[in-house]
Amino acid sequence: LEMAPRRSIIFALWDGEEKELLGSRHWISSPTVPLRQLKFAVNIDMVGRLQKNQHVEIGGVRTAPGLREIVSRHNQDSGLKADFPWEIP
Repeated sequence: LEMAPRRSIIFALWDGEEKELLGSRHWISSPTVPLRQLKFAVNIDMVGRLQKNQHVEIGGVRTAPGLREIVSRHNQDSGLKADFPWEIP
C-alpha cells in the first residue's frame, strides 16, 4: 500500500557542525523554504559510527502524539536496538 505524504518533504544535509554549527547556522540564515512552514525535523547524527551491539538513541518522540509508536513499529525488522531516553542532554 503506497501513500503520498500530506506535506512536501525536504531532505537537507550539511556539515561543519563541529565548527560551531556552521552548516545549520547557514541554512537558518538562508532557508530554502520559509521557516514558518516547517512542521517537523529529523536529525540523524552520528548513526554511521555505530558499532556492533550498540544502540541508537532517539530523542524528541514525546513532541508529537504517536511518534514513538511509529518509530518503534518501523524499526522492528531493522535489527537496530532503539533507546528512547527521557533526559535531554
